[in-house]
Amino acid sequence: MAFTEDEIAVFTEQIERILWTHRRPPLHLRHLVREGQSIEGNEIEIFECRPYFRDKSQWIKSPVAKTRYVRSRNIWKVYWRSGDGKWHPYEPCAETSSLEEWLHLINKDENNCFWGQAVGHPLQNHRPLEFIMLKGAGHALDFGRACPNLLGDVAPSGSHQSHLFDDHSCLS
Repeated sequence: MAFTEDEIAVFTEQIERILWTHRRPPLHLRHLVREGQSIEGNEIEIFECRPYFRDKSQWIKSPVAKTRYVRSRNIWKVYWRSGDGKWHPYEPCAETSSLEEWLHLINKDENNCFWGQAVGHPLQNHRPLEFIMLKGAGHALDFGRACPNLLGDVAPSGSHQSHLFDDHSCLS
């Protein structure tokens, strides 16, 4: 069953309060990275948007984390996006009991699966612009999606396809 308008309003406030107030890029970097979320059906996806390096007028949506609410069990399933571009259950904690718990989990990101791990980048507390290098990985990864702490292996760059769009939904 899809979320109601009242639920969406509550969830949007929780996302802003718990996640974006701590992770929103500083004003001087807003032309380089924007944050967002989509709420559809019984799912919520957190994402970032960045200008496409070949055409700065287009923005790339980069998924960060996803949850699916199972109303019959009153749980939130936790998903991370790996280097293969697919959503996978987050094995250290495959479900949470509340949206707030999910938001705290992805904000903490103990395994660097959601936000990645920047090494030697000027935006150390934010994800870098195009690719990052994970410590000891030896491969450039699209936003650290391979999550070596969970898989023990690293996918080479190019294994994750970003979605281009020019509807400026990340510009608000």
